[in-house]
Amino acid sequence: MSISTWEFGDEVLVERVTQSRYLLFDSKDEEVDTLKKKLLLINCSYDKLLVPYADDYGIGTKPITDRQKLRDLVHIINAAPVPPLYTVWDLFMDYPTKYDSALIAELKKMKRVTLSSHPTEKSIIQKPHEGLDYALAQYATMSDTFLKYRLMYDNSVKYLPLRLYEALHPSSHKKFAGFVFSEGWWLNSFIVDLPIRRFHMDNNEITVWNVGEALDNFTPEEIQETVKGRLLVVGDFYENDIHQTFLGEQPGPLLMINTYLGIVKGRPKITLLLFSLVFMLYFATTWYVLSRRNNERVLKVVMFRQKIGRFFLKYLTYIVVFTLFTVFVYVVTGQHLQLLLFALYFNVIDFVENKYGDRINRALKIG
Repeated sequence: MSISTWEFGDEVLVERVTQSRYLLFDSKDEEVDTLKKKLLLINCSYDKLLVPYADDYGIGTKPITDRQKLRDLVHIINAAPVPPLYTVWDLFMDYPTKYDSALIAELKKMKRVTLSSHPTEKSIIQKPHEGLDYALAQYATMSDTFLKYRLMYDNSVKYLPLRLYEALHPSSHKKFAGFVFSEGWWLNSFIVDLPIRRFHMDNNEITVWNVGEALDNFTPEEIQETVKGRLLVVGDFYENDIHQTFLGEQPGPLLMINTYLGIVKGRPKITLLLFSLVFMLYFATTWYVLSRRNNERVLKVVMFRQKIGRFFLKYLTYIVVFTLFTVFVYVVTGQHLQLLLFALYFNVIDFVENKYGDRINRALKIG
């Protein structure tokens, strides 16, 4: 599920540049390979049951995920001598069935599980079931193409990737002024890299089970042995929960897992290197704006004597510089800041300084 948010040109450019390497190179990453081996994806796309359904247009039935099969599988997992590392239940059970109570009872027996939730149209967070841990499963976009994921909705509700991170890397986070604070300052949303994709599922690099096939093809003992110490992700990987990305269509649960991986790699963290690079750019640009009028002879090149040339120099230079610097920062640090907004800021400062600079200087001297 997605929500609307602003996306800027430098963000899209960063995504294109960084994701393109997966099309050009087969890069190896030990952390990614370890997570692939640890994952066990439980697909619910093909196990359905019909439930009564009615709306303004008629009455009939609607196919939903087979809760009885899910209950049977969870029951077997709960009896395992060694439990899974963690279970992410990225499946929102919005249509009730007679099997729900038994399934919920089994979920409550699981030692470590988090269920996905979504806000209503009135921005009210839906609690899946009392007594079960839950977090939001929802990314932000304006173009219907996945770009970035948020970490926190407010101080009491987190998004699923951060909740998983807190469970596997004991920590707590608080939201403050658009940032997330925990052992330093974090961005509350960041561009998500996609090192784990549908391609790896199809290439058998990640274990994928269909619920019904797992129950039919494996004994309870085989299921329990396989889930031992694994990260289980239950969701729809092939039909309904599919989202467009620069690298093609990807399952929603994988977007969540890649976001978790980005958190593990420190992508949203504001590091000293990141701060230093941004400070250097800010300092250099401020110096340029405040000293440019004293160095106008440098700009009096033939092509810029024309009015249109001066216009492009004045208003597009900042945009180009900050966009390229955004890409540079991401390549160097693996982190993204919305620097393109600084271009607007410096355009305003440039305008004020050029138009009112002399008046301000005279006023300061008089004072």
